[in-house]
Amino acid sequence: RWFEIRTKTIVNSSLSIADAYVQENARNLQGTTLSMAYDLDASRTLYGLDRTGFLDLMNKEAVGRSLAHAALVRPDGS
Repeated sequence: RWFEIRTKTIVNSSLSIADAYVQENARNLQGTTLSMAYDLDASRTLYGLDRTGFLDLMNKEAVGRSLAHAALVRPDGS
């Protein structure tokens, strides 16, 4: 019985730690994403003038922020 209670306690603690880790990473990713969105929005003119240059900038921004992927999303979600 003692072993069972101790095991449950360990598992519950592990779940709490894992949840905290996921939540912290989600907050960090949200901050990184918003920061990049603001920076790209400031380069909106470049998007209209030099699409390739804008995409290069976007890729550099993503790499600089250690993001695995970056994409532009239309207001309709596509």
